[in-house]
Amino acid sequence: MSILAQIIGLACLLFWGFWLCCKLRLPAGFAPLCGLCFCMVVLQLAGNCNQLWLGAQLLLVGAVLTLAQRRRHEILPQLLSPGVLAFCSAAGVLMAVFAIRQPEFQTWDEFSHWGIYFKSVFYQHRFAVWDTTRSLAHQAYPQGLPGLYALFALPAAQYREADVLFVTALPLAAAASALFALPQVTARQIEQPGVRQTERRCHGQSGCIREESARKETKAKAK
Repeated sequence: MSILAQIIGLACLLFWGFWLCCKLRLPAGFAPLCGLCFCMVVLQLAGNCNQLWLGAQLLLVGAVLTLAQRRRHEILPQLLSPGVLAFCSAAGVLMAVFAIRQPEFQTWDEFSHWGIYFKSVFYQHRFAVWDTTRSLAHQAYPQGLPGLYALFALPAAQYREADVLFVTALPLAAAASALFALPQVTARQIEQPGVRQTERRCHGQSGCIREESARKETKAKAK
């Protein structure tokens, strides 16, 4: 069940990334990074409003509705892009290694904010709330990763520290997968050199008009 929950969380993350890449006209290889950042921000805001579980549910339902509107021939090229394949491969390796080795927190980690924040997300469905006698640093600690964990904890049947460590490794995998999408950005710039040069020369409509006027004056002087 834990592996199924991880697959559901990864699918939700990727489909939101595909949606963002389509809206921003980015290569599909940036989908893991875009999806991770988007989900983390949404869940952080939802957790701040004490609606963390609702935020995770809306993300999962929204991903399903977004997927239902997409056609198969549109999704397959995105899934087969180098950046997405690299991210899925890294996530698959982590899932297999953590399922076999079952890593756990070390010494006092499970009693510190490192472990308590994630436990609060799973058992209480909200961010951990510290009383006034605790450190002010703990009260102001940003809980982006615990918020992201809510996306994977929602379909999970039990709390496992291996799942927590899996989620904390995803930002690094998403950032590394974006490097595989950089050649696609370079290829787009090479394919449209004329458009790029026009964009650099023309800063708005007035700039293009001034350039066209200067070009006409040059032709008139030549005659």
